[in-house]
Amino acid sequence: MISSTLMRQVGTAMIGAIASTFAIQSSLAQNRTTTDFELMMTIQESLSQAAGCTGIAVTFKGAGLSPQLGVVDGEGSHCATPDSQGNISAPEGTMTLKTAAGDEMRVRFAFHLTPTATPPVYQIWGTYQIDSATGRYVNASGRGLVYGLEQVNLAQGQSGPLILHAKGTLSY
Repeated sequence: MISSTLMRQVGTAMIGAIASTFAIQSSLAQNRTTTDFELMMTIQESLSQAAGCTGIAVTFKGAGLSPQLGVVDGEGSHCATPDSQGNISAPEGTMTLKTAAGDEMRVRFAFHLTPTATPPVYQIWGTYQIDSATGRYVNASGRGLVYGLEQVNLAQGQSGPLILHAKGTLSY
Protein backbone atom coordinates (compact mmCIF):
# COMPACT_ATOMS: atom_id res chain seq x y z
CA MET A 1 0.00 0.00 0.00
CA ILE A 2 1.29 3.47 -0.93
CA SER A 3 1.54 5.91 1.94
CA SER A 4 -0.39 9.17 1.80
CA THR A 5 2.87 11.10 2.28
CA LEU A 6 4.38 9.48 -0.83
CA MET A 7 1.20 10.18 -2.80
CA ARG A 8 1.34 13.88 -1.79
CA GLN A 9 5.01 14.08 -2.82
CA VAL A 10 4.30 12.49 -6.20
CA GLY A 11 1.27 14.74 -6.71
CA THR A 12 3.27 17.85 -5.80
CA ALA A 13 6.07 16.79 -8.20
CA MET A 14 3.56 16.24 -11.00
CA ILE A 15 1.92 19.63 -10.47
CA GLY A 16 5.36 21.23 -10.48
CA ALA A 17 6.29 19.47 -13.74
CA ILE A 18 3.03 20.52 -15.40
CA ALA A 19 3.49 24.14 -14.26
CA SER A 20 7.07 24.11 -15.60
CA THR A 21 5.86 22.79 -18.97
CA PHE A 22 3.28 25.58 -19.23
CA ALA A 23 5.90 28.17 -18.25
CA ILE A 24 8.28 26.89 -20.98
CA GLN A 25 5.52 26.86 -23.59
CA SER A 26 4.46 30.37 -22.59
CA SER A 27 8.07 31.55 -22.78
CA LEU A 28 8.49 30.03 -26.25
CA ALA A 29 5.25 31.63 -27.42
CA GLN A 30 6.38 35.02 -26.10
CA ASN A 31 9.65 34.71 -28.06
CA ARG A 32 7.82 34.24 -31.37
CA THR A 33 7.89 37.05 -33.91
CA THR A 34 4.58 37.90 -35.55
CA THR A 35 4.69 40.20 -38.54
CA ASP A 36 2.75 41.15 -41.64
CA PHE A 37 3.55 38.83 -44.52
CA GLU A 38 3.62 39.69 -48.20
CA LEU A 39 4.75 37.74 -51.24
CA MET A 40 4.63 38.41 -54.97
CA MET A 41 5.42 35.53 -57.35
CA THR A 42 5.38 34.80 -61.03
CA ILE A 43 4.39 31.18 -61.59
CA GLN A 44 4.32 28.92 -64.63
CA GLU A 45 1.91 25.99 -64.50
CA SER A 46 1.77 22.65 -66.32
CA LEU A 47 -1.65 21.10 -66.90
CA SER A 48 -2.33 17.39 -67.30
CA GLN A 49 -4.78 14.61 -66.49
CA ALA A 50 -3.80 12.54 -63.46
CA ALA A 51 -5.25 9.88 -61.21
CA GLY A 52 -6.59 11.40 -58.02
CA CYS A 53 -7.75 14.63 -59.72
CA THR A 54 -11.39 14.86 -60.76
CA GLY A 55 -10.51 17.81 -62.99
CA ILE A 56 -7.11 19.00 -64.19
CA ALA A 57 -3.86 18.13 -62.43
CA VAL A 58 -1.69 21.23 -62.08
CA THR A 59 1.99 21.36 -61.14
CA PHE A 60 3.84 24.65 -60.97
CA LYS A 61 7.15 26.39 -60.36
CA GLY A 62 7.86 30.03 -59.81
CA ALA A 63 10.01 32.71 -58.26
CA GLY A 64 9.18 35.74 -56.21
CA LEU A 65 10.05 38.29 -53.61
CA SER A 66 8.87 38.79 -50.05
CA PRO A 67 9.97 41.63 -47.74
CA GLN A 68 10.05 39.06 -44.92
CA LEU A 69 11.69 36.09 -46.72
CA GLY A 70 13.69 37.79 -49.46
CA VAL A 71 13.99 36.06 -52.83
CA VAL A 72 12.10 32.76 -52.94
CA ASP A 73 11.56 29.86 -55.32
CA GLY A 74 8.35 27.89 -55.09
CA GLU A 75 6.82 24.74 -56.44
CA GLY A 76 3.69 22.77 -55.78
CA SER A 77 0.56 21.18 -57.11
CA HIS A 78 -3.23 21.21 -56.98
CA CYS A 79 -6.28 19.92 -58.81
CA ALA A 80 -8.40 22.42 -60.71
CA THR A 81 -12.06 21.89 -61.57
CA PRO A 82 -13.81 24.04 -64.19
CA ASP A 83 -17.58 24.64 -63.91
CA SER A 84 -20.21 25.36 -66.56
CA GLN A 85 -19.98 29.16 -66.05
CA GLY A 86 -16.25 29.25 -66.87
CA ASN A 87 -15.06 29.50 -63.26
CA ILE A 88 -12.27 27.25 -62.01
CA SER A 89 -11.83 26.07 -58.42
CA ALA A 90 -8.79 24.67 -56.68
CA PRO A 91 -10.13 23.63 -53.26
CA GLU A 92 -6.83 22.28 -51.94
CA GLY A 93 -3.22 22.68 -53.00
CA THR A 94 0.27 22.71 -51.54
CA MET A 95 3.38 24.77 -52.20
CA THR A 96 6.90 24.71 -50.82
CA LEU A 97 8.72 28.03 -50.72
CA LYS A 98 12.52 27.98 -50.51
CA THR A 99 14.55 31.03 -49.48
CA ALA A 100 18.02 31.91 -50.78
CA ALA A 101 19.41 30.66 -47.42
CA GLY A 102 17.77 27.25 -47.96
CA ASP A 103 14.95 27.65 -45.43
CA GLU A 104 11.72 25.99 -46.56
CA MET A 105 8.12 26.89 -45.79
CA ARG A 106 5.18 24.60 -46.58
CA VAL A 107 1.92 26.30 -47.49
CA ARG A 108 -1.60 25.00 -48.11
CA PHE A 109 -3.96 27.05 -50.25
CA ALA A 110 -7.40 27.12 -51.84
CA PHE A 111 -8.60 29.52 -54.51
CA HIS A 112 -11.09 30.25 -57.29
CA LEU A 113 -10.51 31.71 -60.73
CA THR A 114 -13.19 33.79 -62.42
CA PRO A 115 -13.06 35.06 -66.00
CA THR A 116 -12.42 38.79 -66.42
CA ALA A 117 -13.85 41.06 -69.13
CA THR A 118 -10.71 40.35 -71.20
CA PRO A 119 -10.54 36.59 -71.89
CA PRO A 120 -8.49 34.46 -71.44
CA VAL A 121 -7.43 36.42 -68.32
CA TYR A 122 -8.80 35.11 -65.01
CA GLN A 123 -8.90 36.78 -61.61
CA ILE A 124 -7.68 34.63 -58.72
CA TRP A 125 -8.75 34.94 -55.09
CA GLY A 126 -8.44 32.61 -52.14
CA THR A 127 -6.63 31.84 -48.91
CA TYR A 128 -3.35 30.35 -47.73
CA GLN A 129 -2.09 28.81 -44.50
CA ILE A 130 1.56 28.24 -43.53
CA ASP A 131 1.80 24.77 -42.03
CA SER A 132 5.46 24.29 -41.20
CA ALA A 133 8.97 25.39 -42.03
CA THR A 134 12.66 24.67 -41.54
CA GLY A 135 15.69 26.74 -40.64
CA ARG A 136 15.11 30.28 -39.41
CA TYR A 137 11.34 29.83 -39.75
CA VAL A 138 11.02 26.49 -37.93
CA ASN A 139 7.55 26.17 -36.35
CA ALA A 140 6.26 28.99 -38.54
CA SER A 141 2.56 29.58 -38.90
CA GLY A 142 0.45 32.16 -40.65
CA ARG A 143 -2.51 32.75 -42.90
CA GLY A 144 -3.96 35.27 -45.25
CA LEU A 145 -5.31 35.99 -48.71
CA VAL A 146 -4.02 35.17 -52.19
CA TYR A 147 -5.05 37.09 -55.28
CA GLY A 148 -3.80 37.72 -58.76
CA LEU A 149 -4.26 37.30 -62.50
CA GLU A 150 -3.61 34.41 -64.84
CA GLN A 151 -3.99 33.74 -68.53
CA VAL A 152 -5.80 30.40 -68.97
CA ASN A 153 -6.77 28.55 -72.14
CA LEU A 154 -8.16 25.18 -71.06
CA ALA A 155 -9.15 24.21 -74.61
CA GLN A 156 -5.47 24.33 -75.59
CA GLY A 157 -4.24 22.99 -72.23
CA GLN A 158 -2.27 26.18 -71.58
CA SER A 159 -1.92 28.29 -68.50
CA GLY A 160 0.27 31.13 -67.32
CA PRO A 161 1.97 33.11 -66.46
CA LEU A 162 0.27 33.54 -63.10
CA ILE A 163 1.03 36.72 -61.16
CA LEU A 164 0.25 35.85 -57.54
CA HIS A 165 0.15 38.04 -54.44
CA ALA A 166 -0.19 36.81 -50.88
CA LYS A 167 -0.88 39.06 -47.92
CA GLY A 168 -1.44 38.07 -44.30
CA THR A 169 0.57 37.23 -41.18
CA LEU A 170 3.68 35.22 -40.36
CA SER A 171 4.66 33.98 -36.89
CA TYR A 172 7.97 32.23 -36.23
